Amino acid sequence: MTKTKLVKRYEDYPEKTKEYMNDLIEAFVQEYGKVDDTYTISFDMVADWHRTYLKAHDIIKNTDDLKEITKAYHIANTASNIIISITKSFGLTPMSKTRMNSVRISKNQPIDAESLINNLLEE
Repeated sequence: MTKTKLVKRYEDYPEKTKEYMNDLIEAFVQEYGKVDDTYTISFDMVADWHRTYLKAHDIIKNTDDLKEITKAYHIANTASNIIISITKSFGLTPMSKTRMNSVRISKNQPIDAESLINNLLEE
């Protein structure tokens, strides 16, 4: 899937989510060169959870009801954990990039699963 087509999927989302998705897709394309169609569902999940996080954050900011704030914090926490998990699986968080790069000799050499696992076990 082209970057433009993937970004267009999120045009009806809140502005902050569109910006986040654009940055995420850009980072993915820079790292891997393209976005395979099999990743579409993961990007969709990130966009949906990001939108959910924003809604929960708005509730936290705009209400004094402790019960509502507690529910919203739980939702925001769940959303952020899922987003982090997916971006980590893409190798796009600072820690996962460092780990992947530490076993990659050059940018053009793909990382193999055995080297990555061995490197993670050593840390």
